[in-house]
Amino acid sequence: MQRSHHRLLLVCVTVLLVICSIGAIIFFKDPSSVFAASNLVSNPGFETGNLNSWSCDAGDTVVTSPVHSGSYAAQLNPSSFTTGQCTQTISVLANTTYTLSAYVDGPYAYLGVNGYNDTWTGSSSYTQLSYTFTTGASTTSVTIYV
Repeated sequence: MQRSHHRLLLVCVTVLLVICSIGAIIFFKDPSSVFAASNLVSNPGFETGNLNSWSCDAGDTVVTSPVHSGSYAAQLNPSSFTTGQCTQTISVLANTTYTLSAYVDGPYAYLGVNGYNDTWTGSSSYTQLSYTFTTGASTTSVTIYV
């Protein structure tokens, strides 16, 4: 495996887990009656300057350059022993649709939810990845990964 080929550089992972309620949008005629989307991820853009709230592989770090926006970004470094991945478990509501979104930079950068699916890019420039999923009837938490 070539390291440079599989190197992940996640730049300003602005992970936006957004509650999307299509039924509510269709049902309500007054847009102000649709609840506002909220970010459920702790330290979503790594703007604390550290990896707090994330469980990351050894070698992953926070950098100040390059970043997509803000002051910090996570730099995830795969090795022969790790994938260069960070995960976070978040509380969710059952039977609810969510969208996970992040800006990533680097070939083979993934974004996903354990037990669901993921999306990836082979691009070596800033790319926004998004993945929409619907929780099951008894789901109360999910683990996201980048």
